[in-house]
Amino acid sequence: MRQLEVRGEADFETEHVTTDDYSNSHTVILRLNIHCKHPNYVEGWTIALKLHNTRVDGFDWEPKFLGLDGTVRAGWHRHIWDHKAESAEKGKVPMGDFAGLKSREEFLIRALKLLRVDLSATDYGSDLLPFS
Repeated sequence: MRQLEVRGEADFETEHVTTDDYSNSHTVILRLNIHCKHPNYVEGWTIALKLHNTRVDGFDWEPKFLGLDGTVRAGWHRHIWDHKAESAEKGKVPMGDFAGLKSREEFLIRALKLLRVDLSATDYGSDLLPFS
């Protein structure tokens, strides 16, 4: 929240251990990009989970988008992974979970819960201290 209030965006990287089809463990770097530039313009908010700088999941709002069923839709949607395209950029499913959003914090709570991202509740303060 602190980064969003100052810059309107946040970018985090973390290591994640996953297992392939052959039971081999691999450590990969996951990135979480959050953009909420305007504090009240919820339609401009977006969150993306990325692997190798490719969106694998995420949420945002568009005035017009093509759903997985080929129907033109509008509003909040989730980006769904497409194995053939090896991306989640075009696969979009409407989401009612973000109706009535009123704050960045509420957006983050809902989005991170749906992405199954766990965060620590410990606040370590700002990265930059206010004195020289």
